[in-house]
Amino acid sequence: MLFPKNIKTWKHNSAVNEDTMRQLLELKPKQIVDVGAGDGFYGKLIKYCLPETFVCAVEKRKDYILQWKLEEIYNKVLNEDIIKAIDIVTGDLIIFGDVLEHLEKKYSVEVLDKAVRKFKNILINSPVGFQPQEHKFAEEIHRCGLDREDFMNYQVVEYHTYCNNMMFNCLLLGG
Repeated sequence: MLFPKNIKTWKHNSAVNEDTMRQLLELKPKQIVDVGAGDGFYGKLIKYCLPETFVCAVEKRKDYILQWKLEEIYNKVLNEDIIKAIDIVTGDLIIFGDVLEHLEKKYSVEVLDKAVRKFKNILINSPVGFQPQEHKFAEEIHRCGLDREDFMNYQVVEYHTYCNNMMFNCLLLGG
């Protein structure tokens, strides 16, 4: 399946998109949680690849939910911080698409640990290491960095880097 050119995003680096789509098609999850839904990119991609899949968005910014009409894209939308929402969301796959680097490191690790215990698969797309990013919205500021070593205690199915090792895609097997 070719990557749909009409599905675009401002939210993350598109270098990971083809691997993400391939992973979705291989895993065929029935229920997905998209953390930090932003403009709804992953929701649109999932509906394109797996139209019968139930997709829940977790988005902290209410204005993003309204601006991007996330309730038209997702089956369910939670206006919540993932630090709290991780305790209530469920599914086969959770996607952290450019999200974990926006949390303080201790929260990033805590959320990831909980996700690994709750979900069958965990997909993470993020910059490699700490890459400073200022933004007018506090939720969009980078607060920590992640790299391959952060996943050594988990079962890594795939780990790929892109853009001269500036971006990664990591698929973990959960419990």
